[in-house]
Amino acid sequence: MKKMLLVITVIVAAVFTLLLVIRSINRSNAGVTIVEQSKLDDIIPRLSSQGYDLVKILGFALQHHEREVRMRAAWALGETGDPRAIKHLAPALIDFSELVQSAAEKAVIKIGPQAVPALIDLVHTRGKSVNSERFARVVAAMGDESTLPPLQEMLESGSDLSKGYAARALGALGDKRATGMLIKAVVDDSTFAAQMAVQALGQLRAEEAVAALTPLVTDGTKSLRIEAIRALGAIGSKASVAALISALHSSEREIVRAVVKALGKIGDPAALRPLFSLIKSRHPVTGEYTDDIDSALIHIGIRNIDSLAVHGSDLDYRVRRYVMLLAGYSGNLAAVPLLKKGVADPHPLVRKQAIRSLASYPTTSVAAVLRDALHDTNIDIRSEAIRTLGHSGDRASIPELLRIVRSGYANGAASLQAIAPWQAAAIALGHMKVTKAVPLLIEALSTQAAPRPIRCSAALALGEIGDKRALAELTSTVLEHAPRHNIEKVIRWDVRGYAAAALGGMKAPTVPATLIKALQRSDPGDIDFRIDLVKSLSMQHSKESVPVLIPLLNHPDQQLVAETKIALRSISGRNFGDDVAAWQSWWKQLADNS
Repeated sequence: MKKMLLVITVIVAAVFTLLLVIRSINRSNAGVTIVEQSKLDDIIPRLSSQGYDLVKILGFALQHHEREVRMRAAWALGETGDPRAIKHLAPALIDFSELVQSAAEKAVIKIGPQAVPALIDLVHTRGKSVNSERFARVVAAMGDESTLPPLQEMLESGSDLSKGYAARALGALGDKRATGMLIKAVVDDSTFAAQMAVQALGQLRAEEAVAALTPLVTDGTKSLRIEAIRALGAIGSKASVAALISALHSSEREIVRAVVKALGKIGDPAALRPLFSLIKSRHPVTGEYTDDIDSALIHIGIRNIDSLAVHGSDLDYRVRRYVMLLAGYSGNLAAVPLLKKGVADPHPLVRKQAIRSLASYPTTSVAAVLRDALHDTNIDIRSEAIRTLGHSGDRASIPELLRIVRSGYANGAASLQAIAPWQAAAIALGHMKVTKAVPLLIEALSTQAAPRPIRCSAALALGEIGDKRALAELTSTVLEHAPRHNIEKVIRWDVRGYAAAALGGMKAPTVPATLIKALQRSDPGDIDFRIDLVKSLSMQHSKESVPVLIPLLNHPDQQLVAETKIALRSISGRNFGDDVAAWQSWWKQLADNS
């Protein structure tokens, strides 16, 4: 008893001495207290030479009520390098003070891999009170080949919680030999263990795990799906892109966000189209999250105009094309230089998209580069530049547009692409209501041998301008006869329909009679042309068309019937639906009263 008391007295004296050293502290510039190393270097050998057990002494100090004492004791235990210190340091990892936990973590790491069994035992006995992230970080920092077997055993035979901790530690350890055991753990009954295994496989960037992770993108709890998506993004395998894209339609906001980030990390250009489509989508689920998805896209590489410029220069044409697309949607004037650069891109699809996106910006800042594009060697690019100039209303381009229309189109041109610049120029002049173009457009419309798209564009432009000089030719065109066997062939480019639409917008006393005559002469099977005529009569608000429209309510084509009801309601201010008898009664009464 006396001997025991003596031992305790000696230990207390030693602790008191050490505490005096611990309290002799300096303050670093960062405000962190540190023990004066010279005094510690002096006291530790002196106490050791006197037979004191420093691990025991510091272990007692680690239970002191003052936080700084515990923190310095933990640090000192690490400095001893004695494996016995683990049993004192392990509990300190769950100290209520974060500073003590941090000091204990660093001390355990200094002691090395022999501390792993004690840490595993701590998890078994103290469970969730052990921070899983800290456990994994400590194991990873000091782990070596000897660390893998105990973690494997923990993963295979531990509790649900222990399995999860083991998986997380294996991921942090970064040893790819753990891949096989982690793949097996992905299907563990414990959601926590499976989730940590999935996370670990992502940390290991284990491509062989893609097959096991891919089904989890759409199947499992939300937390497990998110971890699988993140892991696939970290692995970076293009094999997972299709599955990730399919998950973009999830109703879970967090899922969509995780998918966007994962696709961005993988960097596969094939993912850009669905990502952009998702931004523009009107899907009832994704529509609400457009801003979130756009923000996620920014985080995966397109953070601002500068990063857009990098992607626009360095990636393949598909990516550059989408960069031009995003720059247009951004509406940021700082993107104009990027888009101007895109107009000179070597790939025509990128140039075309850059020109199209420039339509979103003020004319004064982009018109010059668009006018330069009128001389591009690629017909499609020239056509897009013309369309954009017309959309922006750049009147400085009118002389060049008139020149294009005046120069005509290639004789016998069979492809739509070959005549596209002429079409675009005609429509642009119409949009800007350039009356100087009227004679040229009338000439094109009257040329029966001209390709149908040319005549259709001329009719459309004449309708936009609204010049009455075009009335005669538009009237002649709308009354052209289309043989029954040709109706199906002309639907795509039916110049009669374009002429009818043009007349519908023109205010002239002869127009209603012309449209009525065309409707009466039209073939019952010529549905599209009849619909065009009905719409134009609706625009004219002429009551003389009512008796011609009423019989169409009996037509078997539902679209024609629907347009006829709209026209009758617009003209009459009444709504009898598709009740033919009611309409006829109303018309008769109106005629009798007049």
